[in-house]
Amino acid sequence: MKVGGQPGLTLTLHEEQEQSHNEIGPATPSASSRVDSAEHHQARPQAEPPHPHTPDPAGHSRQPRTTLAQLLLQERQAESPATRERSGKPTLGELLIQTHDEFHSTSADQPDKAQGKKSRLGKSWGAFKRALHITPAAKKTTEPVVTQPAAAPANTETADVTPQPTTSPVRQPPAAGLLEQQIRTETQDLFGSVWEAAALADRTSTTSSDPVAYLRDPMLKAAKGAARNGTVSAENMYSKGNMFNSIDLGGDNIFKAQANMIRAAKQEVLLQTFQWEPNSKGANMLLNALHDLAAAHPGADPLSKVRGADGQPVRVRILVDELGDRAFKKMWPDAVKPDIANPRVLLGLDQSNADPRHEQLLHQFDFEVRTYKHQLINSLHSKTLVVDGAHAALTGANVQERNHPAEQVGDIAKFFDLGVTLAGPAAKGLREDFAFSWNKASNPHMTTQSLPRQAPASFTVWEVEGGEMAVLSKQPNINPLNTSVDNPQDQAILAAVRHARERIQILSPNFNTPALEAALAKAADRGVKVDILTTSYANRDRLDNSITGRSNPQAYNHLLQKCKHPENLDLRYFSSLEHLMPMQYQSQQDWEDLQELRPIGSHAKLMIIDNKVAITGSGNMDKTSWHFTGETNIALFDPQAAAAMQDKAFAPLWQAAQRAPRM
Repeated sequence: MKVGGQPGLTLTLHEEQEQSHNEIGPATPSASSRVDSAEHHQARPQAEPPHPHTPDPAGHSRQPRTTLAQLLLQERQAESPATRERSGKPTLGELLIQTHDEFHSTSADQPDKAQGKKSRLGKSWGAFKRALHITPAAKKTTEPVVTQPAAAPANTETADVTPQPTTSPVRQPPAAGLLEQQIRTETQDLFGSVWEAAALADRTSTTSSDPVAYLRDPMLKAAKGAARNGTVSAENMYSKGNMFNSIDLGGDNIFKAQANMIRAAKQEVLLQTFQWEPNSKGANMLLNALHDLAAAHPGADPLSKVRGADGQPVRVRILVDELGDRAFKKMWPDAVKPDIANPRVLLGLDQSNADPRHEQLLHQFDFEVRTYKHQLINSLHSKTLVVDGAHAALTGANVQERNHPAEQVGDIAKFFDLGVTLAGPAAKGLREDFAFSWNKASNPHMTTQSLPRQAPASFTVWEVEGGEMAVLSKQPNINPLNTSVDNPQDQAILAAVRHARERIQILSPNFNTPALEAALAKAADRGVKVDILTTSYANRDRLDNSITGRSNPQAYNHLLQKCKHPENLDLRYFSSLEHLMPMQYQSQQDWEDLQELRPIGSHAKLMIIDNKVAITGSGNMDKTSWHFTGETNIALFDPQAAAAMQDKAFAPLWQAAQRAPRM
C-alpha cells in the first residue's frame, strides 16, 4: 500500500480574478501575505473607516472609492450576454455585494434574521478568501508518484479552487504587503461591522484545501519548540515528499518487511531495538537478509568486504538497550543476563542452535555493535531500521520470539504488534535519531566509531509528491521524579489532543500519563469522542506504584472521574481475536496471520486523530515512555494513511475488545 500526502505549493487564482487582472493589476499573493493568515484574523480596529461620502477635515468631499469586489462586478457586467449565459454563475463581487446589501437592509428589530445574514456573509467571505488561496500542485519528480483523485470543479460559493499541477516556477508576487493591504482595506470597507464575525466563520470552517493543517501546524510548533529534549534537530524533524509503504501486523510481517529493506541496502544499515533475543526468529530473519545482501554482491566471498555504492564497505550498526546488572536482576530475578554487547553473543554464536554462517558477517561488513547501558528507568526504548538514509521502518516490536507464531505447544505467550515502512526525507530524520543514541552508547568488547548525525553527501534521497511526516522523539531521562512533558513526542501528542475535533483513537499496552489523561478529559468534555484500547493486565506489577504510575484499570477510572462527559469516553481491553470472522479484516491473509499468532495481548502503539493524522512507533501512553525512556515515533499527516491505519490496525482489535467496567 502506498499513500500520498499533500503536494507542494504554488499560487493559483480563481477565474474571476484572472478576468479582472487588467483592471486591478497582478493578484498573486505571496505565501507571506495570505489573506487567511493569522494577522488577518485579528480583531477589526475600533476606528471605523470613513464612509466614502464623508467630508474630510479640510472640508473637501471624498470621492466614492471603487472596491475590489465592485471592480470584479463591473468586469462581469461588461461581459457579452453570450459569455454571461455560458458561465451561468455569479462573480465573487456579486456574491459579496449582494450579501452585504442584504445584511445592512435588515432592520435592527429582526435580530434573528440579521444573524442569519451574518452567517451568509461569513460564507461568502470564506469563498472570497479561498479564491485568493495558495493551493497545492504536484511536484515534478522522476520517481514513482503517489496520485490522488482529481478535485471536483470548483463552485464559486462553497468550494476551493481546483489545484492545477505545474512544474514552472512560482510567479513573483507584487511588492510585499501592497496587495495584502489593498484586500484588507477594501474588504473591511465592504463588510463594515461584521468583519470579525466573517473572519471567525472562515477560521472555524472545515472545508479547506489543507485538511490536516489544523492538527499539523500546532503539533509541529509544539514539537519543534521542545527539540532540545529530542534526538532530531528542528530542521530535520518535519519533511514532505515521503512515501508510506506498508502497515505490517505481527512479528513475521514486521521483520519480513525489514529484511527486504536490508537486502536492498547500498551503503548503510542502522538498526536499534530495546531487546534483542539471539537466535529468535526475528533476529535470524534480519541476519539472513545480510547474508543475502552479501551473496548478491559481485565477487562474493566469506572473507571479503561487501562494498557499497561509495566504494566503502557497507556499514552495519546494531544498537541494543542493555539493562544494568541491578536493574536486570530486579526485572528477571531468575534469568541469566546475556552479554549482548559481545557481537558473538548477539549473533547467537555461543548457543547450541547457532547458525555458523553468522560468523561471516563480522568479516563481510563494517559490522559494529553498541549497547545503551543504564541502571534505572532511563532505557532506550526505540525500535527503528534505517537503510541508506532513504528507507526506514518503525515498530513497537522487539526482536523477540514472543512476536512470532508458536512452534510447539507451551511456547512463550504471543503478543500482537505493529510496524510501518516508509521512504523519503523522513528517513534522514530517523537516521539522525539513530546517530544521537549510537553516539551515547558504547561497547567494551570491540572498537567502534561514532556516527555523524548528518547523512553523508553520497546518500541520494528521492522525493515523491506529498507525504508529510514528522519524527517525534524524546531523550532518556534518569530522574525518577521527572514529570516534564517538554519533549517533541509529548508536546506533539498533547497539541493533537487539544486541537482534535471529532475522534481520538489510542492503542497502547499501557495507559497512565497524567498530562494525557487531563488533555483527553478536556477533549471529551468539548464533544470529541475518545476511544482507548489497552491490555488489562499489561505490566500491572510495575505500573501500580508511585513512580511508573497506575495500573490500566486505575488510570481508566481516574480518567472517568476527571471527565464531565464520560459518555464521550469508550475504554476497552484487548482480547483474543479468534472469534472474529475473516471478512472483518482487509484480507484473508491478515486474518490468517493473526489466527496463527493467537495473541494474548497487544504491544502495539498507535494514535489516530480525526482520521487525518496517525502517530506510531515505540512510545506507549504511560509515564515510563512519557517521562523516562528514549522513544522514536513517526507522525503521518495524511488522511489516507490515517484511514488505512484505522482500518487495518485499529478497527479489528477494537471490534474484538471487551468494554472496560466502570467502577
